[in-house]
Amino acid sequence: MKPSLLVPSCIAAAVSLAWAPAAFAAVDNAEVQRLTQELNLLKQRYAAQQRTLDQLETRIKALAAASGAPPATAAAGSSAGAAATAGGDFAAAGGAAGSGAAIGTVQQAAAQDIPPQKSVEDIYQNASGFLTGSRFSLEAGLTYSHYDSRQLNVSGFYALDSILLGSINLDRIKSNTFTFDLTGRMSLGDRWQFDANIPFLYRYSDYITQTGTAVPIEANVSSGPAIGDASFGLAYKLVKEDENWPDIVGSLRVRAPTGREPYGIKLVTRDQSGNQVLATPNELPTGNGVWAVTAGMSFVKTVDPVVLFANLGYTYNIRRHFDDISQQVGQTLPGHVKLGDSIQLGMGMAFALNDRMSLGMSYSSSIARKTRIQYDGQSEQDVLNSDTHAAAFNFGLTWVVNKNLSVVPNLAIGLTPDSPDYSLSLRFPYNF
Repeated sequence: MKPSLLVPSCIAAAVSLAWAPAAFAAVDNAEVQRLTQELNLLKQRYAAQQRTLDQLETRIKALAAASGAPPATAAAGSSAGAAATAGGDFAAAGGAAGSGAAIGTVQQAAAQDIPPQKSVEDIYQNASGFLTGSRFSLEAGLTYSHYDSRQLNVSGFYALDSILLGSINLDRIKSNTFTFDLTGRMSLGDRWQFDANIPFLYRYSDYITQTGTAVPIEANVSSGPAIGDASFGLAYKLVKEDENWPDIVGSLRVRAPTGREPYGIKLVTRDQSGNQVLATPNELPTGNGVWAVTAGMSFVKTVDPVVLFANLGYTYNIRRHFDDISQQVGQTLPGHVKLGDSIQLGMGMAFALNDRMSLGMSYSSSIARKTRIQYDGQSEQDVLNSDTHAAAFNFGLTWVVNKNLSVVPNLAIGLTPDSPDYSLSLRFPYNF
């Protein structure tokens, strides 16, 4: 090579060697930044997976403790470790997009701070009345009940089975009740629980009567808002659920006569036209007026994600003396009232749709004996038509807002004449 060409070639080679490290360094820095970002993303997803695994392990321990089974800590820990290792290996293999899909809705629940299967816990709490996973809860509820009764009274007889000789009297009562109540529950260890309930009621009723083709007479009576009958109870878990036995909870509840009793309320003649007379109460009661004690048993069996439950109760109403139990205006008659005892029956099932939502269906009924009254100085007597049978079909939904708060709407459809036509309630249990 000629010296004139050798010198420029050497200079070019030297310049290339001088710029090569800088070019390589620029490429390396870009790759390091990309890998660092990917690593941080994988670390965040791994942390989310680890939180989910920890929550699952905590729930397994809680369920094992509640059922009395061995906690299986080692097995749960091994599973969590294996899952974590598998997740780490999967991420290291470059499955960044797939890792998010692998944990699915469970990771979504964890990101929203909702424990897995929280809806199942709410089902159990509603079915048994026993708290799960917390020591104290406060529940606010609003209930609307509607009752529409029509009674046709026929006075006379039918001639030739088609012609009525007499009169027809149609009576109708439309009753509406709004109830707002607060319920507090406190766990006293693993088996004991105490609760208290205070209701407030607003009631209004329409009374209508009509004889034949005469103009109907109508009157409206309202009462409240006023306090109803407060109650408090104590529950004890007799048997903890296992493979063969359900949870069995025994309870004892006392209802205090803090509301306005129905005895001594006077019937007032609102209007009179010909043979039509409409007598309505001058106010509406908000309580039963007597002390009552209820003993009950609840049975709850979890077949994840379904919860089966049943309950049985007996209410004993304590005989009480009142200064006035007469319904006649201007008349005062003291005496004793023995409200009829009642038996409560219920059964149903509920199932979790996902971690946030569950559905439930149940049947409930209450059968009450006749009420007996005794005026001072007279013998005891039954109150006609005071024995009742109230039954309803309930359809409810539980929606988990977060780990503490749930929303529980419920629709009860009356199945007997003594039941409200329907009741719609909305409850907000908050666990601390």
